[in-house]
Parts: sequence; structure tokens; C-alpha cells
Amino acid sequence: MENMILNGDLIKKDPLLIPSGKGMVYEVVRVIGRTPLFLKGHYERLLSSLLSAGKDNFISYREYSDATDRLITSGDKKDFNLKTIVDPATGEWYIFESPSSYPDDRLYSKGINTSVLKYERNNPNAKIVNTDLTAVAAKLMEATGAYEVILEDSDGKITEGSRSNIFFFKNERLFTPPLSKVLPGITRLKIMDTMEKEGIPVEEKDITREDIASFDGAFMSGTSPKILPIKTIDGVKYQVTGNAFVRRLIDAFQKTIDEDLNNYRQDSDY
Repeated sequence: MENMILNGDLIKKDPLLIPSGKGMVYEVVRVIGRTPLFLKGHYERLLSSLLSAGKDNFISYREYSDATDRLITSGDKKDFNLKTIVDPATGEWYIFESPSSYPDDRLYSKGINTSVLKYERNNPNAKIVNTDLTAVAAKLMEATGAYEVILEDSDGKITEGSRSNIFFFKNERLFTPPLSKVLPGITRLKIMDTMEKEGIPVEEKDITREDIASFDGAFMSGTSPKILPIKTIDGVKYQVTGNAFVRRLIDAFQKTIDEDLNNYRQDSDY
């Protein structure tokens, strides 16, 4: 995409204008069929992250959605990711296309390999640029061939992925680390809402590294992957291929995605 938004204005994209240092607050929104997915949820989390970074005011949701729509319609792409960056110190904000990588169908049917990393975020509830984690996680993924890294805090509790949230399941019940210890992922929230409608219990609880082997399976969640099954966590293996419960989760969440996209297209205030 050749354009970007700078403080509400549509301009030609210039990477040199976009800040990239630590402390920047950001959001990544998936665009499907030229429609932003879960945009209001991303906006609300952006406000929360800004508040934790010391900035207590920002543009309205209407201004944000209008700017997003203007950027989307300025190009020809239908499916991509948009990134918003806000500098808490100056209040300047930017929206631009972000490099995206979507898992192929094979990974949804066979699952991904993951590894555990001992790492604890300083402020897990805020989506703030953390170049240290990005570098350490990338190094471990390169060394192990893992698709994602799962974080373990100083108390030995599993928290989240380096760029995702994580769920475990047993006897058709879902378990996920407490909200206080993780980034409040928009996909995570929408999955929990979806499973409540489906009658599938979801419990927030502490999960230790030793607990991993006791579950029937696990999956990561995020803006780009949606629900992506996990095949291995270091030496622990889960059955993914042909798993009817995993298929049920993926299908149910796809319905939530389709409903949100349709609502946004039909309702200018959604």
C-alpha cells in the first residue's frame, strides 16, 4: 500500500516518518475483504495501552474508523494487516500497512511446533513495542524451528506467546492464563465470548510448565493466525490431525469473524 495516515491525513507512505523505538503504543488490525476485523475492540485496547503509558486522551472512535476506512479504500488490496502507532509523548499517530504472514491450511490441520522461553513482560496488559522480546524470541525460534515462543514467568507460570495468547483444553473445557498476566488480546476476548455462546466452559487459571503434559491439546490465538492448533510444546505432543474438538473451535470462531465483518459493513457506527 502506497499511502499511510499521519494524524488523520492521508499521505504517501514514508517509512522515515514512522517511529520505531521502545515505548511506542501500537495495534495491529487484520483487514479481510477490505473490512477491518474487530476494529472497535482494537481501538478500545489502544486507549487502554495509551492510558497505561501516561496519555489519557486520543481521537474518537469515529475519527479512528474513518481514517482506517480512508486508508483501506485508497489502495487495491483486499486482505492485509494495518498497524497503528501512537507516540504517547507527542500524541502523533500513524496508520499504515504492516507486513503480514498468515498460516497456510496445512498448519491448521497439523498444528505448529512451539518452545518455552523464560521471559516476563514489565507491563503485559499494554501493547507497547518491546524490541528485546522480539529479538530473544526470534533467536529461540531460529534455533528450535518453532513457529511461536511461549513465555514462562519467574514463578514458573505459562503466560502467553511472544506475539499471541494461548489456550489449553481438556475434556472439552478451555483453560487460559489469568488476564492480569497477559496482553488482553482482542482475539482472545472474542474467542472467550464465542465459546460462552457455544456452551464450552472457559476458565482462567495459573498453568505451570509441568501442567502442559496433562492437557488434551492447546492452541495459540492472535490477529493473523486466529485459532492455530499447537502440535508440540518442546517435548510434549498433542493430537491435532482429525481432532473434532479443535475443528469445532475453529468453525465456531469463524462464524464470529463473519458476523463482525458483516456488522461493520452494514452499520457505520459498528
